Amino acid sequence: MKKKMTMMLKEQRDETALRLLQARRYLSGPGSSPPRCTSKCGSCTPCKPVHVPVPPGTPVTAEYYPEAWRCKCGNKLYMP
Repeated sequence: MKKKMTMMLKEQRDETALRLLQARRYLSGPGSSPPRCTSKCGSCTPCKPVHVPVPPGTPVTAEYYPEAWRCKCGNKLYMP
């Protein structure tokens, strides 16, 4: 009985860990995590990572996803 209970608890723990991992992947955006934007915006602060849509007509080799990470400060975007 104790072995069965231990197995059930392990399965529940594994299932919970899998759900958390899937949620993190969903929240992280287009296949990647946010870039570190430290010193990517020159002297402008605060420099923060944002998702931006890739404009139509952008070469496929440049951007695979329809949106990408950029660093933003004020109203300007910078490459991470």
